[in-house]
Amino acid sequence: MIGLKFNFIGIILLFATQGILFSQNISLSGFVNEKGSREVLPFVHIRILGTNQGTNTNNYGFYSLQIEKMTEIDIEVSCIGYKTINYKLN
Repeated sequence: MIGLKFNFIGIILLFATQGILFSQNISLSGFVNEKGSREVLPFVHIRILGTNQGTNTNNYGFYSLQIEKMTEIDIEVSCIGYKTINYKLN
């Protein structure tokens, strides 16, 4: 009976990890700069709407974010003193 219990748990773990192994992630990365002067903007918040994923740009205005592949991605870019901008990626 003990052997059967361990095999059953192994099968459950196999099916539970299958979604993780076959899920596809995409990487979003780039620089955020001011429209007029093209100066890079540090500490800008980039958020994926509808999820709890987001990041901030570093001192050089660079950001990188790993997200699960979706058919449509809504991105919100915000920074104190600037207008919040939304982008839609298909």
